[in-house]
Amino acid sequence: MSIGLETTIRYRPAYGHLVALCLGGILLTVHRTLLYPVLDTVAAELGLTAAQAGSVASVYFVCLLTSQIALSFYGARVGLKRVLVVAYVLAGIAVAGMGWWTRDYATLMLFVGFNGLMMGIFWPIGYSLAVVGVPDDQRGLATGIVGAGLAAGSALGPALAGVLFNWMGGWRMPFTLMAIPTIALGLAF
Repeated sequence: MSIGLETTIRYRPAYGHLVALCLGGILLTVHRTLLYPVLDTVAAELGLTAAQAGSVASVYFVCLLTSQIALSFYGARVGLKRVLVVAYVLAGIAVAGMGWWTRDYATLMLFVGFNGLMMGIFWPIGYSLAVVGVPDDQRGLATGIVGAGLAAGSALGPALAGVLFNWMGGWRMPFTLMAIPTIALGLAF
């Protein structure tokens, strides 16, 4: 049964793109999970209440959910690869903003929410690009590789948070550091 991907997607990935999609999943998930272990420190520096600190995850996921469908339609219209490349670059800018420009609750929520929007682009478009051009009998493996990146990022982010926090002496530089490979991946993709 065909779902029409052949007519709406103009891009046929080579298997090397699965590695880029896996890395993208790792990086975008690390952005989110890097924050949670240091959220107490961020909240103390920014003077956040417990309710404000707790709402950080909520805004991320609300933005992720709202962007998935709308931006997937847009990606199908202008090209999935093009939209994903822009999402990688903008996610890198958002995570850099978390490190450089976050000065209060509003700016933290702005950058976290924007990062959630970009992750909302990655989920459907990344999986769509993973299966296009892959033989039917290898589509499970292709989506498994992308999913492995998302799972690896969920494990890597909290592990990196403490190490980078101690090594860099604060919570801001790890986010700035994560912006570099994210933007580079977008440009390379």
